[in-house]
Amino acid sequence: MAPKMADCDREEKYPSEIVAKMGELGWLGGVIPEEYGGAGLDFTTLVAGVEEISKVDVALGSVMGRASGLVGSALLQYGTEEQKKKYLVPLASGAIGGGTAVTEPHSGTDVAAMETTARREGDYYYLNGAKGWITGIGLVNWFLTFAVTDKSKGRKGITAFIVDVDSPGYSAKLYKNKMGFRLSQTGELIFEDCRVPASNVLGEEGQGLREDRA
Repeated sequence: MAPKMADCDREEKYPSEIVAKMGELGWLGGVIPEEYGGAGLDFTTLVAGVEEISKVDVALGSVMGRASGLVGSALLQYGTEEQKKKYLVPLASGAIGGGTAVTEPHSGTDVAAMETTARREGDYYYLNGAKGWITGIGLVNWFLTFAVTDKSKGRKGITAFIVDVDSPGYSAKLYKNKMGFRLSQTGELIFEDCRVPASNVLGEEGQGLREDRA
């Protein structure tokens, strides 16, 4: 890894071949159970691995922990078996990539202040809004994101969705020449009546920011 990362950073080039090799070696599965394509590690071992990889490049360390973080752990905890098989297994095994889209252009840590909305029509939801500083654009196949389905309910009116990048109404643009994480393909997601199947709701409607554990 080490001899290539300076060039990748300079050129803002994602090291796809290296990440693919990490997947082949089982380095991306983290704490996800083996039955769902993961490595079944404990968190102490995972953190030790992330620290070692991050000594070479912090973006690669982030990639190594992605399946064990918000993206994969949310699917493991709240996903249906169908969702786990379709999204979690290939994520943990390194076959495809997934990302998380939480931050919005006008807000950062105040997640509950999000303005992205979702309305249901039949078997689909239609998302409208934008997410900013999102990692993995052009590299991942889907994003776990959040939208307001009932503004009157505050935090209890926010729902989590799995959005495939080929969904109608989805688009994205990259932020170029940024400081740090230059190879991580960061940018903005734009939802314009983005159509998402109701089967892609993670958990239940209104439980996107639930604070308890299942």
